[in-house]
Amino acid sequence: MNRPDLEAELASAGRAVSIRHFRALEAMGVPRGPLCDSWRHGHGFGVQRVTDAGNGLYYPAGEGEAHLILPVYEDGALVDLCAFRSVDPKGWMLRTGLGWALGVERGLEPHTWGDVVPLALTPLEWLQQGSVGLCVLDWDAPEVRYLVGVPHIVCSTPEHGETLRRALSTPVRFPNISVMEPLAYAA
Repeated sequence: MNRPDLEAELASAGRAVSIRHFRALEAMGVPRGPLCDSWRHGHGFGVQRVTDAGNGLYYPAGEGEAHLILPVYEDGALVDLCAFRSVDPKGWMLRTGLGWALGVERGLEPHTWGDVVPLALTPLEWLQQGSVGLCVLDWDAPEVRYLVGVPHIVCSTPEHGETLRRALSTPVRFPNISVMEPLAYAA
């Protein structure tokens, strides 16, 4: 399977954005300033027709329904795209499955400085928060464990907090570790 060109897909989705999309997002409580700044700097969003590929993934499809497309960055690299519809913000899908959270553009280090970190329940809520904090997109990703280093996380609902608590208290599975015996060389 060929890896999708995420940059090209994001650029294409970005070209489909019109003023009506900005207005619709603003009507849903998304602050205009951070959204416009983000879009101007290439980290913004796009609109694209997509089809559910199963297992939480999607692929672009001209006959699919229009979705909002958000880039998922990690440590400065575009690793995935997140697609969701504003009428169903909890039903997001990923393009590659490699992205685990929105808000980790520069890694998690900025979130470990002691400031309170809001954890959005959905990508739409993350946008409504001005793209501040985090939004976990894949609770099964091993990277979720990195959140234990964040000093204070504020969740949207008690259920959301319980989901976070369960994810962070799941035991870590270690591999079998053995030590290789030195090889005896014939003289």
